[in-house]
Amino acid sequence: MKKLIIFLVATVFSGSLLAASLGDLKGQGVIGELPNGYLGLIKSNSEAQKLVADVNAKRKAIYKKQAAKNKIALSEVEKIAAKRNFQKTKAGHYIKVSGKWIKK
Repeated sequence: MKKLIIFLVATVFSGSLLAASLGDLKGQGVIGELPNGYLGLIKSNSEAQKLVADVNAKRKAIYKKQAAKNKIALSEVEKIAAKRNFQKTKAGHYIKVSGKWIKK
């Protein structure tokens, strides 16, 4: 399971340009991490919406691949990823807990 988590984090956050854009948008309070392992929009922004959709599609593909590889349900991989994403979220960035966006 540790290898799965490390792989997910490394793969999802690879690519410095993408990571920089995500970091900027997270820092501006435009996007945040959801409890299902995906990104969510906090503020309406067409550019951010496209980036969120792209990142979420890539995350889902990675999650599906890891679920198949480890012979576990997609929902289990999403839970593992969400937990790790929440832990990795920087102070001042947002996570969604119990239906509400909160600043970490």
